[in-house]
Amino acid sequence: MTKNLLALAIFGAFAGAAQAQSNVAVYGAMDIGLIKATGETLAIGRGDNNKLGFKGTEDLGNGLSANFRIEMRFEPDTGTTESGGRRPLFQGRSVVGLSGPFGSIKLGRDLTAVQDPIGDFDPFGFQTVGSLDAILGNYSTDPSYAGSSGNRLSNGVYYSTPSMGGFQVNATLASKEGLNGGPQLNSNPYSLSATYANGPLATLVGVERSTAEDKFWTVSGAYRVGVANLIASYSRLNRAVGVKDTNWLVAADIAVGVGSVKVGYGQVKPENAGANKQVSLGYWHNLSKRTMLYTDATRRKPAVGDSSNAFDVGIHHTF
Repeated sequence: MTKNLLALAIFGAFAGAAQAQSNVAVYGAMDIGLIKATGETLAIGRGDNNKLGFKGTEDLGNGLSANFRIEMRFEPDTGTTESGGRRPLFQGRSVVGLSGPFGSIKLGRDLTAVQDPIGDFDPFGFQTVGSLDAILGNYSTDPSYAGSSGNRLSNGVYYSTPSMGGFQVNATLASKEGLNGGPQLNSNPYSLSATYANGPLATLVGVERSTAEDKFWTVSGAYRVGVANLIASYSRLNRAVGVKDTNWLVAADIAVGVGSVKVGYGQVKPENAGANKQVSLGYWHNLSKRTMLYTDATRRKPAVGDSSNAFDVGIHHTF
């Protein structure tokens, strides 16, 4: 009996040490609301991606840690996996890597060095009908996934330097291998960015080559003045076929009590064509740190054809 108690005590001590050195968490988001767009019936939909993920860190000692993260998407109104032809189960993220004094390196599928920080320069954060088209324009990092937002690369290596006074350099390089039996790519997709975030100022400078060999570069900045975060972004898309797009936007995210008013205007202008214009307005109300109510409206005016409107109201909860 004494030996059994001693064995249990030793096992418990080791288990406690392992638990202290490792951390695994379940996280996610639920977003659902009502959406009405011109020419469409009122529908139950989502403003943000609904996700379920697992992430963990293991302390390896001497400042070195092992990390992993996997994240899947689903439709909130039906409970099915996300529709639209997005084929990977863990299409959101699927990476494992190491971090330490050198920064962090990971392998797998994730947001690229440009696509990860660029959402900070859309006051709607790529969420809701208000999301400004001009933040990316007609660009897609990986257009091979039909129905996908195309802002991730598979078979990639991701590196970020340590943050030095708010300044950080990020790099992504993907292999040429074809996906789902497709042909091998002609060149390696890559993404490079330099970001700065310190005090009231945040900036992003980035360049990226897609799986279709389109090249996208952007310069974006935000500056906080009192309760308002003022945002501007300019980008160019040089398509492999020779057509160029120019995108720009101006926006603001203004704190109002426990919520925020979001407003923005942007243009996407293909070469030798008129500009596609968009204006958006929204209000997001925080009920807690994890739950908010939102409502947004947007109007798009294409260079050719009729204008269209969209409106939403919904609830967003993170866990």
